[in-house]
Amino acid sequence: MRLGFCALAILFLGVQGWLSNFARAGATTALTVALGLLLLSLIWAGIWAVAARAVLGQFRFVAHLFISLVSNVTVFVVGMISSWWQFLSPDSRVIEPLSSAASLALIAAVVAWHLANASTLSAPRRWRAGITTSGVLLLLIGLFALTDDDSFSDVPEFSAVIKSAPMAIVPKSSVEEFGAEMRELKARVDLLREDDAK
Repeated sequence: MRLGFCALAILFLGVQGWLSNFARAGATTALTVALGLLLLSLIWAGIWAVAARAVLGQFRFVAHLFISLVSNVTVFVVGMISSWWQFLSPDSRVIEPLSSAASLALIAAVVAWHLANASTLSAPRRWRAGITTSGVLLLLIGLFALTDDDSFSDVPEFSAVIKSAPMAIVPKSSVEEFGAEMRELKARVDLLREDDAK
């Protein structure tokens, strides 16, 4: 059953990659992504299997491969939900924090699940190790964010998500709302110009 799920997960992620690719060689790109994901999952599962062999005397390779692919499918589903949420509610400020929290929780769960198949640690210690791993990653992300060079650029960047959806559910704003936003933006730009002049 685990091997069957692994095969279905690779097929699912490959098909999704093909559907989301609009290039002429979309099938080739999707196949490359699927094979690359499979190779990385095999390497990841192999590392955990060697650790399990050293501690428990059993490789449990298929179990670790299963965990790896379950986490990949979960990441895809969370990303899809997040992108639709951002599309339907572009002004929402809770999307990124919730997505980040879900990602950190997933990392902690994956580490704890791997340790359950590769060690004799108790459940609280496994979860402690997973939460510690998530905390370290969060700290590294914060350090990278602090050192990121966020200099001004005249090249516009659009973070909007484009979806093929019926017009009835597409977020819209009236002409009056658009005009109010433009006036607010103009006021902010004028304040910036006054600050620069000083």
